Amino acid sequence: IKRSQKQKDEYIEDQDNYFMKRAMRNGSVINKNTWLKKGLDRKNYLGSIKTDKVIILLNKLKEVDYKYLCFASSIEQAEILGGKNTVHNENKNTEVNIEKFQKGKIRNLTAVNMLQQGMNIEGIEVGVIVQLDGVKRPFIQKFGRTLRADYPIQFIFIVEGTKDEDYLINVVNN
Repeated sequence: IKRSQKQKDEYIEDQDNYFMKRAMRNGSVINKNTWLKKGLDRKNYLGSIKTDKVIILLNKLKEVDYKYLCFASSIEQAEILGGKNTVHNENKNTEVNIEKFQKGKIRNLTAVNMLQQGMNIEGIEVGVIVQLDGVKRPFIQKFGRTLRADYPIQFIFIVEGTKDEDYLINVVNN
C-alpha cells in the first residue's frame, strides 16, 4: 500500500496511541514494549524523511567551508550524510575520524548516539540536529556542542504537524 508521508505518520501515530492505551490499561510488558517500539519507529521515520533536505544544507555548509557536526537519526542516514566522516558504534574508524576532526584534517563529522557528552570538541562552527528526542537532556548536550563557537549556528530539522513539533516544544519550554 502506498501512502503519503502524512498518511504514514498518522498510521504510526495511531499504532503508537493504540499500544499506549493498551499498556496503560492492562500494564502488560508486551504492550509496553510494543508501544515504545512504535514510538521509536515514528522517530526513525521522521528522521529518515528529512535526509534530502539535510543533504542540501550540508552541501551549502561545505561550500562555505564551515566546520560542522551533524547529529543523524540513524546509522544508515549518517552514512548517507557523512560518507566516511561518521562516528557510530558500528564504524571501526570512529576514533580516527574524531581525531581527524579534532585536528582539523576533516571539516565535518556526522554522529549517531555519540559525541553528545564526555568529550571536548573544539572548533565546531555549525551544529545540525536532524531528529530531536522527546526529552530535554540530549538536546541540550547536542546544542551545547555548537555554543562554544564565537558565532554559533544551529540548525534543527522538524516536520510540521507531527510529533517533531511536540519534541521541539518540550525541549524549549521545559
